[in-house]
Amino acid sequence: SYDRPEMDQHFAAPESELQQRIAGVWQEFLGIGRVGILDDFFALGGHSLLSLRIVSRLNTELELELPVNVIFEHPTIADLAQHIESISLDMDEDKMAELLDMVEGLSDEELQTRLSGGDAES
Repeated sequence: SYDRPEMDQHFAAPESELQQRIAGVWQEFLGIGRVGILDDFFALGGHSLLSLRIVSRLNTELELELPVNVIFEHPTIADLAQHIESISLDMDEDKMAELLDMVEGLSDEELQTRLSGGDAES
């Protein structure tokens, strides 16, 4: 790996766990010792094929379905992490809505059975 190239902006270290995980993947694929959260992927030497490989790895590691062009739309770690967090929040809200719909459809007896660890359908 080599050192981070000279950039217009100062180095800003990853703060959140998500930023650290993204930075780790970028560092691995770009071959750079450290990547800042405000560093532009393409200014670091990234290109379209590399972005596809990174998106594939992030999708696997984070259990997501990011589109292949996500790094073009969010070329910094800070921006990409914020985008992923907003997607995850939307997914959590969708899952919660599904769960509430399911619970509302259960009788009190079925709900009690499920809460106690039993299967309401037995």
